[in-house]
Amino acid sequence: MSSVVINLDNYLSVETNKLTSVTIDSSMKEETLRIFLDRDLSNLTTLCCDCCVWLTSIPDLPNLTELRCNRCTGLTSIPELPNLTNLVCSGCTMLDTIPVFPNLTRLKCNDCVKLTVLPELHNLTSLTCTNCDKLDKISELPNLTNLICDGCSSLINLPPLLSLKSIYYSNDTINIYTIPLWLFNPITTDVLIKTLEYNPQNINSIFNHYYTSASIINNNLDILLQYIDYADSDTYDKLVRLCIDSNTILPILVKPTTRKKKML
Repeated sequence: MSSVVINLDNYLSVETNKLTSVTIDSSMKEETLRIFLDRDLSNLTTLCCDCCVWLTSIPDLPNLTELRCNRCTGLTSIPELPNLTNLVCSGCTMLDTIPVFPNLTRLKCNDCVKLTVLPELHNLTSLTCTNCDKLDKISELPNLTNLICDGCSSLINLPPLLSLKSIYYSNDTINIYTIPLWLFNPITTDVLIKTLEYNPQNINSIFNHYYTSASIINNNLDILLQYIDYADSDTYDKLVRLCIDSNTILPILVKPTTRKKKML
């Protein structure tokens, strides 16, 4: 027997040491859950216990690779599981910590409203963490390629995510205009405009990051020129050269070294 659904009828009779995959029926109560989870589950690789509201903790399962514990509203902790690669724990409203899982590649923790920090997970490639109201820090995730962080109202910034290929958020999720520009590759005109509106001095970081991408700069030159008063000397000189090269009409310019700064 390798896979089974555990319920009130069989939680004592099944040979747990032979199981590799278990789904726990949500009707299991606290005492029956404790009795079953205290048995020998050393060969278990997959555990699904969605909606087990009486579940308060996950046992130490050294061979577990996949854990699904959605809407386990009484779950307060998950141990460090060295072989875990996939964790789905959405709706665990009492869970405030995600341990460091050295082999975790996929994490979905939507609606974990007490979660405040995501630790360094060096092998994580996919992260979904929507509506985590108290989440205010995502640590280094060097291999992350896909990120969904919609509705995380306390999350105001992100670490360098140099492997990122896809990101989804809403404007009330994070302060998008403080996000490093490397996230926008290529940057859209809409994001460019809003980034400059949020802080006109962003014209300098935009130029430094995208100057070698001629199409991005040239296609948005008219927008950038609206904020030339906020350009430092290097950005100013580059803008002037681009205007001359492209036969664009220059606005009335004042050299950055002599004009009064509009923003401190």
